[in-house]
Amino acid sequence: IGDCDAHITGQSSGFVHSPNYPEQYDNNLFCTWIIEVNAGEGVKMTPVTFSLEEDYDWLDVYMGDIDNVTMLGSYTGQNIAEELFVTYKMAHLVLTTDRSNTDDGFKIHFEAFDLTGFPCPDPGVPNNGYRTGDDFAVGSVVSFGCNDGYVLFGQERLTCMSGDMRYWNFSPPDCKGGPNQQKTR
Repeated sequence: IGDCDAHITGQSSGFVHSPNYPEQYDNNLFCTWIIEVNAGEGVKMTPVTFSLEEDYDWLDVYMGDIDNVTMLGSYTGQNIAEELFVTYKMAHLVLTTDRSNTDDGFKIHFEAFDLTGFPCPDPGVPNNGYRTGDDFAVGSVVSFGCNDGYVLFGQERLTCMSGDMRYWNFSPPDCKGGPNQQKTR
């Protein structure tokens, strides 16, 4: 589907491409494609071709509902991941082009995948702290602590939750203070 502002539903796989593909796309575009799969599924996207005017034309990828989205990446030139995984039932692709110069555009294959067994994102390790646990599967628990002289702000334990998407039940904590600071909360 190459039409601007398309909402794709009811398809477990297909293609999205820039307008005019395989010819060059136009200037001054702002195109949005929403790919919506069934609840409990995510969207895997595999670029077949990708060539945008570097640093001037961009494809932004988001996940989430219409009014609550999270950016997963912003891509230009020929720089895009080999595979993109949206761990929610809705993926949003937004193409923005400037007023001069164009390129060949893109063609991206998408397919729904079952989120069962798909892990939560890596919660990271706080600066001046540590994490115990490297299993990010649904139901897994990771714990956090701080180096000597630092105080943990936030939850010590996070649990990977399931549902329409994978997420941690709390935001990862921070370690604040320092070896010479008084320990206060």
